[in-house]
Amino acid sequence: MRYVITALTMFAGFMLQTTLLQHIRIFGVLPNLAIALVVVFSVRLKMPMGICAAAAGGILQDLFFSPAFGMYTLIYLTVAFSVSAISGNFFEDSSATPIIMIAFATICQYLMMIVIYYFAGMQFNLSAIFLRMLLPELLMNAVLCWALYKIFGRILGRIGFESAGRWSNE
Repeated sequence: MRYVITALTMFAGFMLQTTLLQHIRIFGVLPNLAIALVVVFSVRLKMPMGICAAAAGGILQDLFFSPAFGMYTLIYLTVAFSVSAISGNFFEDSSATPIIMIAFATICQYLMMIVIYYFAGMQFNLSAIFLRMLLPELLMNAVLCWALYKIFGRILGRIGFESAGRWSNE
């Protein structure tokens, strides 16, 4: 049931991303709700739920927006594995944790996209990617992820899960 709820949450996030968030562009860049949710699931609920969120979000992104099917799934799965692995070194209730994790995830996403584009022979402008896309998206993702992290923590607390460890070990 947890996996279904995770996948449905990613679907709802995808719907918000493609409808409402399209109107919140800053400098032509919009926040990436999918990667923010992957980070929140990976930190709060650890690896199994992070992987489920990454797979669901990645497949949806690949189906509708990817120039090469599997690109976003690969990126989100890598981010989920990495964030789950390193988040144990951070205090879960700290406000800095989601900001550090989303910064790491956003940078990983862009680096992996650059590598994939390079080996696929696609054209890209490296300075434009870093200055016009990465930095604004990093800031927007940090604010979005911090808010989602706090909301998600309260929801887990209300349903009786104060820490991710207890949820993921069920």
